[in-house]
Amino acid sequence: MSLEMKTGKQILLSISILVSGREETTKKCIDSLDSLRKKVSCELLLVDTGCPESMKEWLAQKADRIIPFPWCNDFAAARNAGLLAAKGEWFLFLDDDEWFESTAGLEHFFLSEEHGQYEAVSYLQRNYFDMEGNRWRDIPLTRMVRRREDTRVIYPIHESLWPIYEPVKYLEDYVHHYGYASPDAEEQREKRQRNLSLLLPLIESEPHCLHHYLQAVLEYIAAEDLNAALAAAEDGISHYMPDRADNGNGLYGLYAAVVRLLVQDKQYDKALRRGRELLAQEGISKLAETSICGDLVIACGGQCGQTAGTSNYRRYLGRYLENKSYFEEHKVELLRQQTIILDSCFEEYQYRMILGWGFLSVLSCGNAKEAEGMLGEEPTEWWMETEQNWYTQASVQDREYWRSHFQGMVDRIAQDRAECVYPRITQLYRALTSP
Repeated sequence: MSLEMKTGKQILLSISILVSGREETTKKCIDSLDSLRKKVSCELLLVDTGCPESMKEWLAQKADRIIPFPWCNDFAAARNAGLLAAKGEWFLFLDDDEWFESTAGLEHFFLSEEHGQYEAVSYLQRNYFDMEGNRWRDIPLTRMVRRREDTRVIYPIHESLWPIYEPVKYLEDYVHHYGYASPDAEEQREKRQRNLSLLLPLIESEPHCLHHYLQAVLEYIAAEDLNAALAAAEDGISHYMPDRADNGNGLYGLYAAVVRLLVQDKQYDKALRRGRELLAQEGISKLAETSICGDLVIACGGQCGQTAGTSNYRRYLGRYLENKSYFEEHKVELLRQQTIILDSCFEEYQYRMILGWGFLSVLSCGNAKEAEGMLGEEPTEWWMETEQNWYTQASVQDREYWRSHFQGMVDRIAQDRAECVYPRITQLYRALTSP
């Protein structure tokens, strides 16, 4: 039991964790809160959704309260059981398969009295793609709020606190999460099927809730079913209702998903047409615009091997890079606009894909000055790795197209004795083609 509970001090923070029997990660989760619980007036609530008897004695030693909850396939209901029992001024929920690397930011938030200035807190969840922890994606989660009478958890799966009042404090504290990194393909397939079995009835019963469509899109993408993912995204867009407050950035995530999926399916013409339509929609967020423009650069590049070179990529690449610079200076605005699909807009892999295909378009148009300027966006070593990766993944037709146009540009530069004017082009070509 925490010191604050024993001494009867006011509880600043209620921490609620769903525990289901995952002993190793549950221990990591609870242990990662030790520093926070020692420094800040906290209570730890463990909502037991089915732990074995062998764990319960240990959990009782760690928790301020254990709340039994018969599992009913509703994560929000389980979260609300913890919320109902909470006594803290603030409420935070966690899963038993995630743990903080450090709670220094949270500690400072409370110890500095900064918590009096905010209504909610967002921290990062580091989702790993492999069990070795070499590849991950950080996503912001607003899982801590000042507890009010109307505070509740909504959505039976992929649940969220609601309502989220402003202002929100964005912290760089993060939790490790390996929940979707299992090398067991069958285990992952079963998890996707479980999630979809919950999501699809929700979509049918709540057809105007874009949250469910977005989550379904994500599950279909993980299952590599692009057609089903695209159908879910378009269906969600068609059911959008502007007066539904909890949709947030969901519509823009679906916009971006449609274009991303068409590009991944190599439907470049359709991606360009649909992308132009969506970019013209009134009120589209800047991050959605950025994501769509990035994917349209890839679509333009994908067309190069099929049709004559086009300069359409310029407007999309220019807007993508301009907006990227904007968000580098406005990090809080970036976090506010993020949601599924949009949260990968500036990932290194996506950024390399956009510039790799963009460079193919530049070569196709034969503009050496533009190519030299584009290569100035990143160091030569970065471009070498990017183009090598792109070249490896491209089709044979695209590779030959790239090679012939690159060589043609370098030959023209040499013929004009303009190597000193375009040193990056010459240097990159030699580095990429040397034995």
